[in-house]
Amino acid sequence: MFSLIQTSQDRKSQLKRFVESLNNQLNIDLSSIQLIFIDQGNNISSFNDLNKKIDFTYIKYHKCGLSEARNIGLKHVKGDIIAFPDDDCWYNPLTLSKVLECIQDGYDGVIVKATDGNGIPLNIYKGTSRLLTLYNHCGAFSSSIFLKTDKDLFFVGEYWNNNIDILCNYLNKSNQNMCLFDVPLHYNLYNASNSGGNYDMRKIFDGTLVQAMPNNAVTFVDNHDTQMGQALQSEIQGWFKPLAYALILLRESGVPCIFYGDYYGTHGNADSSIKTKINPIDKIIPTPKAIIGSLVLLGYIVATLASLNIVGFVVGIISLTLSNNTSQTASNVSAI
Repeated sequence: MFSLIQTSQDRKSQLKRFVESLNNQLNIDLSSIQLIFIDQGNNISSFNDLNKKIDFTYIKYHKCGLSEARNIGLKHVKGDIIAFPDDDCWYNPLTLSKVLECIQDGYDGVIVKATDGNGIPLNIYKGTSRLLTLYNHCGAFSSSIFLKTDKDLFFVGEYWNNNIDILCNYLNKSNQNMCLFDVPLHYNLYNASNSGGNYDMRKIFDGTLVQAMPNNAVTFVDNHDTQMGQALQSEIQGWFKPLAYALILLRESGVPCIFYGDYYGTHGNADSSIKTKINPIDKIIPTPKAIIGSLVLLGYIVATLASLNIVGFVVGIISLTLSNNTSQTASNVSAI
């Protein structure tokens, strides 16, 4: 069963269009659709023509943010496939049946295509109504994502804040049922790579989410926004990235996330493109890939070595030493 959670303040005509698109779904039993509507205005009349076979749950609510309204709707879900259609979107007649085919084929989620009414793909996130179909996916609007709900799902949020207390407070208020990207760790790595060897590597994890709440931390080195010329420009220097990836990939704590551009390279303007891929996993683990899975969760820092800008730790049968001083060996990997 589909459970579609929708909310609006005042878009009656757009909601009527969505209702019509639901009524016109093909190759699917309409009784397998639940529509949960959180009304932040006075939109009930928009659903007068909703097919009676569709399970309609109407919730009158005060004006609030989108996430709050959707969380209210989640409490009323009956189905095992969940989606969050926006109030200005509508479905192609085959959208739900095609999504169901994918789910039945074993997929845990489906991202569908968002276009305007003329079939032109959308690449902006606000201000344009959208038609949702299954073909030629071109971007993950929240309204275009369908997920199975019959299993525990992994949720991660991007809360771009360097204050560990704020991140921990957010997670605690969320009952620790999600993860956050470890922004403080990113900035520690950034500072270490730009310190000229003056960063105390023994403190690389101080003030980080992976240190404070390891079960709720997604560790990363860079992302699309931290590249040169981007909104959060704080790109870690290339020579340091293999060390940074060693720190997140060979640690017991945290869920490591590799930036696509670091592994494969990117193409764009001169400021933001990554010309040479780093292939950090291949560089820092000189072992057959078959055994990598048994190693990446075993890392512990066991000692500091030589000086403040050198640390070492052991991963299974491998020992590593890492330095943030370009005049010294950047990294060393050896078997124990």
